[in-house]
Amino acid sequence: MQYRTFGRTGWQVSEIGHGTWGMCWTGADDEESVRALRHSLSLGCNFFDTAWIYGEGHCESLLGQALKGHRETPVFVATKIP
Repeated sequence: MQYRTFGRTGWQVSEIGHGTWGMCWTGADDEESVRALRHSLSLGCNFFDTAWIYGEGHCESLLGQALKGHRETPVFVATKIP
């Protein structure tokens, strides 16, 4: 995984982010979604994109499940609210 510095913060953010829209609007299996998020983490992805509108908070819950016990590296989450 390659990383870029986020503005002047010094944060090292993965160039590839994991979007969560499809996990909440397409009838995806929650367990499979959490496994996919954990796999992204294992590959070095530390940027995740979500929004409240993606299942009225359901995607944030899935991401929270995937992040449980994951404290090795910082994780950055972009979310949007109406």
